Amino acid sequence: MTVKAIVHKVEERGFWAEVLVLPGCLTQGETMDELRTNLQGAIQLWLEAGEPQTTESEEDQIQELAIRSRLPGRKSLNSSRKRGLNHGFRG
Repeated sequence: MTVKAIVHKVEERGFWAEVLVLPGCLTQGETMDELRTNLQGAIQLWLEAGEPQTTESEEDQIQELAIRSRLPGRKSLNSSRKRGLNHGFRG
């Protein structure tokens, strides 16, 4: 399994990272090597814990969205809105 983590540098010293595809999966380390080791452990623990338990009501919905990222030199989302392609989502 391969996942991407966003690594943030801490002003004082060290790093912290979050794995966006695994909600709540984050860790820290004083060095990049320590951070990588801690990330592997955090991901393993997250996967072993399983799906988070949620309480859903009849009114709740689960929606899956596909987002296309824009590469440099291509039209922006703003140009889609100007053409009337805004589907009511404001992020």
